[in-house]
Amino acid sequence: MIICGKSLSKGEKRWIQLSVTTLPDSSVLSIPIGVARGSEDGPILCVTSGVHGDEYEGPWAIADVFKELNPRSMKGTFIGIPVVNVLAYPYGSRTTPLDQKDLARFFPGNKNGTVSEQIAYKITEEIIKKSDYVIDLHSGGTDYRYLDMVCYFDVPGNLGEKSFNLAHTFPVKVIFRSEEKPIGRLIDAAIEVGVPSIGTECSGEGRYNEKKKNIYVSGIKNALRYLGIIKGLAKTFRIKRTYIDFKPIVSDIGGFFKPKVKLNEKVLKGDKLGSLLNIFSEEIWEFEAPEDGLIVALKTKPIVKPGDYIMVLGKEYIKGKYWPP
Repeated sequence: MIICGKSLSKGEKRWIQLSVTTLPDSSVLSIPIGVARGSEDGPILCVTSGVHGDEYEGPWAIADVFKELNPRSMKGTFIGIPVVNVLAYPYGSRTTPLDQKDLARFFPGNKNGTVSEQIAYKITEEIIKKSDYVIDLHSGGTDYRYLDMVCYFDVPGNLGEKSFNLAHTFPVKVIFRSEEKPIGRLIDAAIEVGVPSIGTECSGEGRYNEKKKNIYVSGIKNALRYLGIIKGLAKTFRIKRTYIDFKPIVSDIGGFFKPKVKLNEKVLKGDKLGSLLNIFSEEIWEFEAPEDGLIVALKTKPIVKPGDYIMVLGKEYIKGKYWPP
């Protein structure tokens, strides 16, 4: 097996470096990648995190899982990338400092683009296209707080079914359908090339949460069992799942946001969700619920810029499939 130009034998586990580009100071930008190749052939699962540099549960979950894996007892391959955006992570930044781009909007990337686009291109070409399944771990970052959620792609055929089933390997209540049109995320790039993928969200506010990290560890291990890469039966969690569509509520103007609702609160159409104030403490806008739903994400950093979403409403629907298949 060749990964990032490196040959790995069966039963081998090690960290390798994916070279991306040469930076202005002539240093080479590279991304650490953990690869554990089983003693027998099987599926290749890639788990990524750190696309945003202000999200911390995913990197530690991947590192913890990789540390425990015994490739000699595996049937298949685990590829773990704790930090995709190695430029943003040291600064706790959502965007890449060198080009100020949100990496999660530029997949599958551009070989000759800016540094963010080159990172996306290398990950897509060298890792995503060589994987059979992809999981991308996120959290609320500095500005938001999220419920624990997993998203899948509701696309026709085997690709959508595999994405849906993979989402259920994580022990979380809320599962949401991804947008129909790609918006440049890593999981969008995977689906575009026919690789089943899911994304996750949890916690946030720029803080590390050990409990949420452990949920991710549990989900990754369960996905590995479900795919037959490690031994054991996949757990079917005793959870009443809530299936939602993701409905961001966006502010057209800037100001200071004061919410009137809480995370995980159910709201009805027309309910007051919060106010936007100017510097004189005058209300300049009031947000109302456009429909019934569940508050699944909330902006907790109060300064709002035009185009920011101040919360996300989860519109519940009934899913006509059940897991396990």
